[in-house]
Amino acid sequence: MSLQAEWAKATGKSPRIPQAGILVSGELIAKHPELVAELQKQFEQSVQFLNEQPKDAAAMIAKYQDGLTPPIIESVIPSLNLQFVSAKDAKEELEFFFTELSTLSPEIIGGKLPDAGFYYAP
Repeated sequence: MSLQAEWAKATGKSPRIPQAGILVSGELIAKHPELVAELQKQFEQSVQFLNEQPKDAAAMIAKYQDGLTPPIIESVIPSLNLQFVSAKDAKEELEFFFTELSTLSPEIIGGKLPDAGFYYAP
């Protein structure tokens, strides 16, 4: 079963669920915007590398994952459904996701949707 596919069936949205994010402080963005922009660029390139060169990526990952061999890692990569989406581009999708979570309990998201400052835009 694919949770992403089930999400799409249940919501009518794209078959993907926001899975991860990068948090940086407003102070870091203000003092070192070039560093934050570079960090975002490197994450985007890493996701692209993982998806386009799974064999090479698996060999690199295996060095840091005791007990997992490159072939096992490589076989899992396609099912991870990893995509890089900037916070700015993901805002609408994230707000929908947060709203759905809040129907279970508003405290899950701190009682309200994040303000515009939550979504990094270079």
